[in-house]
Amino acid sequence: MSYNGAWWFVFTYLVFVVTSPLVLRLSEKCNSAVIIFIFILVYLAAYAVRFDVLEKIGISIQAKGLFVRQIPLWGTTIFPYAAGVIFAKEKLYSKIHAFMHKHFNVPLVSLFAGLAVILCGVGHAIIRSAIVAPFTGIVSLCCFNLIYKPMLVKKMFLFLGRHSTNIWLTHMFFYNVLFKNLAYIAKYPLLVFLFMMFLTIASSLLINLVYNPAVKLYDRLIRKTLLKGEAFI
Repeated sequence: MSYNGAWWFVFTYLVFVVTSPLVLRLSEKCNSAVIIFIFILVYLAAYAVRFDVLEKIGISIQAKGLFVRQIPLWGTTIFPYAAGVIFAKEKLYSKIHAFMHKHFNVPLVSLFAGLAVILCGVGHAIIRSAIVAPFTGIVSLCCFNLIYKPMLVKKMFLFLGRHSTNIWLTHMFFYNVLFKNLAYIAKYPLLVFLFMMFLTIASSLLINLVYNPAVKLYDRLIRKTLLKGEAFI
């Protein structure tokens, strides 16, 4: 994180990889409402630690180091993750999609969904606290998916989705870390944004030239290892 602030979540992601089997097992065995309730409590507790809410009411947390940096980060991101697991388990988005399109035509569904996205943005602007972010985020994502999009728009989002992680991981290099102020050569905010997107997408294409063959090679090696193991058994 001291090297590139945008990479703050990398270690948190690794913790997720380790703990996700537990979340998945719990979601399989427990009632979905119970799981959501538990992780909302975890989220609120982690939020209180991460954003010094407890300090403001006179409760001092004496933990240091890894606990302070990582446990609250994990705790404030586990609820959206658990919500995604429950959405997949219960097929909630499919049910929402079916319900909306059963009772309303496509233009009305898009209108209602678009208004809901706008209301989430306005609500988050009024309640200027990260504590509502998972809730407005989940609603916004569901509603955004309900909005009708022409095929060209879908292809654009699919393209950006394939590169989104690399865009995030590289964008700080072009204004702060390796190439300081390079993005600001474009001068005007919209042009700065477009130039930044060009730089990060170009970087992502170069990264994928190495990443994609490496992943395919890794998959082949794993497959061969598993086949040898089965033959040995």
